[in-house]
Amino acid sequence: MKQKHSRFKNCFYRAAKWAEPSVLPFPEKTQKAFYAAALIFTGCSAIGLLFFHVMGYTAETFLPGCYLYRLTGYYCPGCGGTRAIRALMHGHVLSGLRMHPFVVYTVFMMFLFLSTYTLHYVFPERSFPRLRLRPLYFYAAIALILINWILKNILIYLGYWS
Repeated sequence: MKQKHSRFKNCFYRAAKWAEPSVLPFPEKTQKAFYAAALIFTGCSAIGLLFFHVMGYTAETFLPGCYLYRLTGYYCPGCGGTRAIRALMHGHVLSGLRMHPFVVYTVFMMFLFLSTYTLHYVFPERSFPRLRLRPLYFYAAIALILINWILKNILIYLGYWS
């Protein structure tokens, strides 16, 4: 009887050790690299959006659309992302959530991450809490993409989504 208990205990500890990295934040070096990359990406996106707005371009002029949707009538995992970005740019958060929740989640998490790290670097004498990136946040993003993709295609099949 005692051996079964110790086997169960060892199995439990191995499972807990396997799940541990998703709870712990990434190392500080990775956090700083992601902060720099997020700043560069945000700056380039802002410049690109301003350029396209000034030039009068829209997404339809340079994006071909989804080939999978055109061929099959079903959405791919990324379908709705461009429309969600456009909805967010116009301040329609709920429409963006409906079109692709991953985009809204990403914008929200990037805003929190950038703002907390920027406050930490601008005011080093104060101790602002920082959002530490964890693998769990990335797993949640992947889950959002998959759930959105499956749910939209089921709703298309049932005739509730167009």
